Order: sequence, then structure tokens, then C-alpha cells
Amino acid sequence: MKNAYVYTDPDTFPKDSTTIAATEFNELENTINILKDRITALEKAASNTTGRFTNIEHEITSVNTKVEYIIVKQNEADKWMASLSETVTVLSKNTFSKNITLLSQPNIATPKSPKTSKRSTPYKKSSYSQVKSYNLRNAMSGEEDTDTTTRTDDEDSISSSYMNFLSGFGNLNRR
Repeated sequence: MKNAYVYTDPDTFPKDSTTIAATEFNELENTINILKDRITALEKAASNTTGRFTNIEHEITSVNTKVEYIIVKQNEADKWMASLSETVTVLSKNTFSKNITLLSQPNIATPKSPKTSKRSTPYKKSSYSQVKSYNLRNAMSGEEDTDTTTRTDDEDSISSSYMNFLSGFGNLNRR
């Protein structure tokens, strides 16, 4: 306690006990004000921390929403890949797919087109019908004369699978 101090210097010696009490009261008041300022600063820091935690919680919720969206899109992509795989399987089983280069296979070389020889004496177009000239071209190339306008069940299933596959690409760009 301060009043237990022995004053030896007459200039610093308090005049009476009220001066001592007032001095101690001022010191206590200053200490209380300092503590109040510290409490206010701590409350403000706590408020800022709470705001930061709220922001962090919001960011976590946002990230979780984005992860869920990515999972949904991944599932859609898996479905389309399964459809593509099914379409490729159907195409690879058919005879006309020999000319189709699959995306999963590397492109080794582009086949050259066969050389054609020009006719030395041109024929009159009026003397040949279109069917005869078509049959003549097929006979020269070694192909059989078949009706190519009829569709088989395999071709119908391929066509519908392919159209289903293509219709799905429109949905990928939607959000």
C-alpha cells in the first residue's frame, strides 16, 4: 500500500491524507480505464473473429455445394460414357463400321484413294440410263449390285442409339 511509504523528501511529502487518497483514486481510475479499453478491444476482436468464422462457414458451404455439383456432373458424364461405349460396341459389330475410325484407336495412316483410269472413248450419256451406268461402275469396281435402300434391324438400333447419344450433348452445357 502506498501510504506505508515513508516520505523523507519534504517536497514530495503529501500535505494531508486526502491528497494521498485522491492520488490513489486517480491511479485506480486510470487502471480501470485501461482495463475498460482492453475489454473493448477484446470484444471487438471477438466480434471480428465471429465474423471470420461466419465467413469461413459460408465458404465451406459454398465449397460443399460445388463438390456436390461436380459429383452430379461426373455421374452424368459417366452415363454418357456408358452410352458412348454401348454405341461403339454396336458400331463395331456391324459390317459397315469398317470405315469408321474409333476415337479410342490411334490414327495410323490415311488410306489412299484408288487410282482411276479415264475412258479413252467417251460414251454418249443419252445412250446409257443412270441405272446402267451405276451398274457399270459397280461391275468395274468389283462390287455386287445390291439394293442399299433397305435398312436392317441392326442399323435401326444403331441409328437410335447414336441419336440418343447425340441428344445428350445438349444437356451438358446447362447449369
